[in-house]
Amino acid sequence: MVQIVGTYQHVETINPEEILKAAGQEVTPQALRGISDPNSKLVVEANGDNYVFITTVGDSGYKREIKFTIGKPYDEEFKGAKVASTVVSKDGNKFVFVSTAADKITKRYYEFTDSGANMVYNGGTAAEAIRKYKRV
Repeated sequence: MVQIVGTYQHVETINPEEILKAAGQEVTPQALRGISDPNSKLVVEANGDNYVFITTVGDSGYKREIKFTIGKPYDEEFKGAKVASTVVSKDGNKFVFVSTAADKITKRYYEFTDSGANMVYNGGTAAEAIRKYKRV
């Protein structure tokens, strides 16, 4: 079984503009730098079926904390005060987040391995965004 709890260092983002577009944010050089910051970290904590995913972005001071229980809907806030109803399911080492806001459904999943994690995001377009992390 893959160890999921731990700290992960961001190493690469593929198609970062897709994350921004799906979140309704403007695609600017500053926003792209933030989402691709190599000093970003992901910390995963767990207590039974209750999880906390904490993302910090470099030295910017930005911190996003997502608290959820597997299978239970929760309100997830995004930048720009957008709120989505999100449900997370878990299949082995993979967490699938399905968010619905204003009749738009977005999906992302985090898949953990012995060496790291990948977050794959699909905002309803043909292109996916991928954030790759290594375990530290």
